[in-house]
Amino acid sequence: MTRNIKKLVLAGAIAGAAFGCKNPSDARNEAREAQLEASKKTAEATGEAQKDMQETTDKAREEAAKAQASANDKIREANRETAEQRADLREWGQKKIDEVDHLIDETKVKAQTAAPKVRSDFNSAIHDVELRRDALRSELASLETRAGTEVGNAKDALDGRISQLKDRIREIRRTL
Repeated sequence: MTRNIKKLVLAGAIAGAAFGCKNPSDARNEAREAQLEASKKTAEATGEAQKDMQETTDKAREEAAKAQASANDKIREANRETAEQRADLREWGQKKIDEVDHLIDETKVKAQTAAPKVRSDFNSAIHDVELRRDALRSELASLETRAGTEVGNAKDALDGRISQLKDRIREIRRTL
């Protein structure tokens, strides 16, 4: 683009010299001045374009940084919520397991006064209950690694099995 402008200016100067200038030296001076003016305008236009491009780039970077900061805030909030949900789940599960352990302990106390045959049957039954309780405890721990609705569904199923286990302990207790 700059080369074309230079050629036009030079051609204009030569044409002016041929048709109206009296002195070829004046024509060359006018051509040089026109060339300098064209170079100056080209440099100004290039500088302005570079400035505009830099401003646009800076603005785009700023917007990208703001968007990243916003995304980071959302990620941190989601992590906090997830940590809270896991803590709530852990507390809920511990409470449920504690309830089962309490029932087992009460039943063991009552079994101490039972007849030897009944106590033998009790030991076998309570061993099975303790194994099931340990399996539920492990499943509860694995819930912390799950996400979203999967946790809710698994929690509901776990709650049902805990209730069944409590019922089984009460049934064993009635046999004492």
